[in-house]
Amino acid sequence: MIKTLIPPTVVSLATIMLAFGDTAALAGTVECGAEIFVDTKLDADIDCRNDPGVDGIMIGAPGITLNLNGFTIIGESISGASGIFNDCCDDVTIKNGAISGFQDGVRVDGVADLVIKGVTFSDQVLSSIVVINSAEVLIKEIFISQPPGDGVNPAEAIRLANVDGAAVKNATVDGGYFGLLSLGDPGIGGTGTATEILVKNSVFTNATHGIFLVRTLESKIVGNEVSDSKGIGIGLVEDSTGNIITLNISTGNDDVDMFHDEGSSPNEWINNTCDASGGADIDCP
Repeated sequence: MIKTLIPPTVVSLATIMLAFGDTAALAGTVECGAEIFVDTKLDADIDCRNDPGVDGIMIGAPGITLNLNGFTIIGESISGASGIFNDCCDDVTIKNGAISGFQDGVRVDGVADLVIKGVTFSDQVLSSIVVINSAEVLIKEIFISQPPGDGVNPAEAIRLANVDGAAVKNATVDGGYFGLLSLGDPGIGGTGTATEILVKNSVFTNATHGIFLVRTLESKIVGNEVSDSKGIGIGLVEDSTGNIITLNISTGNDDVDMFHDEGSSPNEWINNTCDASGGADIDCP
């Protein structure tokens, strides 16, 4: 993907050299389209509504932290841009703020050791968080309000595609065509499977489908609440096997609360609560 890079000189600087080391911390005003190379802490909102097609912030170096510091990155929803974009750099943390109105809130491709925590997402066109061909991802303590989507423009809340090792913990997700989709997809350069995905202690409401695993192996869905989906609450399809689904409450979903197709067996369904299910392995109702 070709991105328009705004030179780092757009960052209004106050570069503080620590007295006992060579670590640099960047403070000051970061403008829409900036590519950052050091730890960065915002001191104001970033408004990209007059910059269609420009990402809010691009990650340019490994091992850095972007602290939104309670501020919001605001986008133009028809632009096709992302609030934060990273296709290069491992060991990056994004925390403590909000992202609103982009095509994707955070878009990551081909990285490892990513952390997203304490971020609120609202009204992205496609996905609040999309992670592709990546490994060792931690997403925790986030809040998402996402349009429900229509299947053509799916407006997923969280999309994990060809990810090996990801944990989503203590998330609150309202809406989305999928509240969370884990997908093994050979069509985007991956192995065709997703592995070792953990979804734990999170709440998913008002999605078309709540938690959905497609070609996902050796993963755990633990202690979540899923309700008011228009379709399936928790679903496993297309050879999703070797997974553990336990201690979840999935009720009040329009089609079925828990489901797996014929190819998605065996999996362990243990101590779950639901009103209706489809699939021989499922332990409820």
